[in-house]
Amino acid sequence: MKAAPTTSSKGRVMASQTRHAPGSRVERLLALVCLAVTAAWLVQRLFPSQGDAIEAFAAPDWLPLAAAVCGAAGIMSLDRSALWLRVRAALRWTGLLLMVWAASGLPFDLLTAAGLMGHRTAAGEIVQSTVYWPALATRAFALAAVVMLARLTLAQPAGPASTRLPATLGYLAFVLALPYPVLRVHWALGGTLGLKSPGGAGAGWEPLLIAIP
Repeated sequence: MKAAPTTSSKGRVMASQTRHAPGSRVERLLALVCLAVTAAWLVQRLFPSQGDAIEAFAAPDWLPLAAAVCGAAGIMSLDRSALWLRVRAALRWTGLLLMVWAASGLPFDLLTAAGLMGHRTAAGEIVQSTVYWPALATRAFALAAVVMLARLTLAQPAGPASTRLPATLGYLAFVLALPYPVLRVHWALGGTLGLKSPGGAGAGWEPLLIAIP
């Protein structure tokens, strides 16, 4: 007859499961990625480049650092109180949104690296753009952090399941996303609301495609 496991053996098993849980591995990887985002951001500050072809699409200078701080703070385990779990969930969501913003210029970086992006010089000539590698690295690490933060945030809810809050957030997201498609339709029909000059938002219905989620 097999003996029942003792309390100490149960504790060792639970500790081992905690160390090797998928969430803990993701948290360790996320800490490294946040550190990499910060390091790449520091390189950008130490070696700025005026040749970054997608500067107009890039995030504010402070954004990668703020995203890394929120992401790292979101994996800290100070205690298991309900208040801290809610604060940690808010930090994870904030870090996730900031990381998405910080990585927003990555497609243009990749197009530039492929030789498919150009820019207009002061003389009016269109020349091929060059890649600013520190910015590309910052955005690539930010995209990796987005994946990890999304997994942690969606896998570990802050509290008991509630149907009212997700529904409210869904309606809020719909309302906040609605003005831009409406403006696009208005511009496609010939309107000029919010434009400095007629046709400044493009002609026809094709630009409306970028407003469709």
